[in-house]
Formats: sequence, structure tokens, C-alpha cells
Amino acid sequence: MPPSSKPEDETTLSEATTCNDSLLQRAMLELEALRPLPARIDDADELNCPNYGYQNDFADRFPIACLDILKTIKGNTACVDCGRANPDWASVSYGTLICLQCSGRHRSLGVKVSFVRSISMDSWSHAQILAMLEGGNDQLKKFLQRHSLQGKDDLYKTKAARFYREQLTLHVSRVCENGEYKGRDASRRLSTSPKRKSKKRRSRPKVVESSSTEASSTDDSIETESCNEKLDAVTVVPA
Repeated sequence: MPPSSKPEDETTLSEATTCNDSLLQRAMLELEALRPLPARIDDADELNCPNYGYQNDFADRFPIACLDILKTIKGNTACVDCGRANPDWASVSYGTLICLQCSGRHRSLGVKVSFVRSISMDSWSHAQILAMLEGGNDQLKKFLQRHSLQGKDDLYKTKAARFYREQLTLHVSRVCENGEYKGRDASRRLSTSPKRKSKKRRSRPKVVESSSTEASSTDDSIETESCNEKLDAVTVVPA
């Protein structure tokens, strides 16, 4: 009898899964080569500092496999602000891709509001790359839509925008502490896994997977830990 064969669609799916696993493995190795030594300064400082750490903690440009993954993240084929195709700049603070023109506007906001890097010309640290792999243009857009901020002037200086970038930083820190990078799906499971009990600060938020009906369309949403914490989304935060 001739050997049995898998259906064509099943074989294609298996090959695609193997390809994705291979790409993720290469991205993980690229990230591990850039992992900072223990007892370094806070991740938030690393995200916003172009000269953070020792020289070998930086890639000369965005690593190849990580870049391939970055391009597949939903919404990343167009500038998050104006929609121009093939953006080659990034706001690390939000994990988003932006075009050259919009990068100038982001730079004018200051590094505490939006830290800008070139994908092809600037050096990148471990935490900065993770911020891009865990962020995404579509993810930020959906967050802004929920707070009625899209198209609003000074949206990046609002309390909602500040909340978003703070939660992304916390999330990246947790992913980094978890060890080798295993992809966005694994990171989302990590965000909802039980934590060790510790002294709880009253209003401290965390990054978790959305369970509300309002945000059920995406697994990448960023929500508050306490249902009593409200965002005054339209209030502009002083730069």
C-alpha cells in the first residue's frame, strides 16, 4: 500500500508552524546575546537611554529575526500616526512604528514622552527590542480608541498615554525577568499567571490580558489592576 499523506492544508499549516518556531528561536538567540548583566539600572531608564549599559549590550541595528517578527505584528505595515506605508522609525515608549516625518514630531515631545529610534540606523538594547515585540501599532490604536483619543492634539501627553507607556515598561520588565523570549502568546499568558504575594501598593496598575467585553477583540490590551482606578484620558500631562 502507498504511504498515507496528510491533507495539503494540514501540511501547509505544519510547515508554517515550523517556520514560525524557527524564526522565534532565532529571535530568542538574538535577544539573549543582548541580555544585560544582573544588577543594572531600572528598565525604564534603559528604554529611554540611547547609551545605556556596556557597548556589547547593544545591537548595531534592529536584529534580523526580531525585525521579521516585528513586521508581522498587526498594524506595523503603516505609520501609527499618519498611515504612511513601510515606517522605518519607532517610538520605543509605545512599541510602535512611525514614519520619518512623524518621528520628528515625536522627538519634539521629549524622550520622557516618546523615545525615538531608527530601525535601520540606531543601536538597540535588549529591553528596547522587547518593547517593540510586545507593543504594536494596532494595539496602541485600539487603546486610544477606547479612550476616545485618536486624532486628538497632544494625545501623547495625556494621562492615558502615560499610563500605556508605564504599563508597557512594566510588562517588558516582567517578560525580561521570565528568561528566554517565547513570543507574544507566551507573554500574554505570563501577564495573567499568578504572582507571588507581596506588599501591595494601593493604586499600582499592572499589565494583564483584557477580559472586558469592551476590549474582547484583542488579547493585547492593557488594563488597570483595580476597577476603582479611573483614567482622565483627556487631561494633558505636563511634559
